[in-house]
Amino acid sequence: MRKTNPNALPDFVRCAMIHLDDNGNPFSISTQDRIFRNSSKLRYHGRIHEQIVASGGKPLHCADETKKLSIIHTGYSASVYKETGKLERNLQLLRREVEEDPKNYNAWCYLGESQKAQGNLEGAKKSLRKALQGKKSGRISEQ
Repeated sequence: MRKTNPNALPDFVRCAMIHLDDNGNPFSISTQDRIFRNSSKLRYHGRIHEQIVASGGKPLHCADETKKLSIIHTGYSASVYKETGKLERNLQLLRREVEEDPKNYNAWCYLGESQKAQGNLEGAKKSLRKALQGKKSGRISEQ
């Protein structure tokens, strides 16, 4: 942490997230803010695919270490979805999230991705189109 910027320690570290399928093959790579200070002022926000936020909306300082640090993630493999019922749980939570906050375009995107994984392509198209409305308005994060 000190090597990233000795004069300003970051609030969190962004790393690569490598998603593996049931055969151990990567099927997607994303970024994830996973390492952060143990502070009562920093908390995860959201029901699904939570994001780190600071109380009072204070801007956070990020150390982007995606080229040096990777997390291997198997939580979206078909077998995990089947064993845990995670997909149904996610769909239920995301539907509630967009119902309560229709302008949460990140949640619309995650809902579309979950609907696609479920095989509901029509629902996925509708949700992802809604997410794109947020992208056009600048209200969707780049994460």
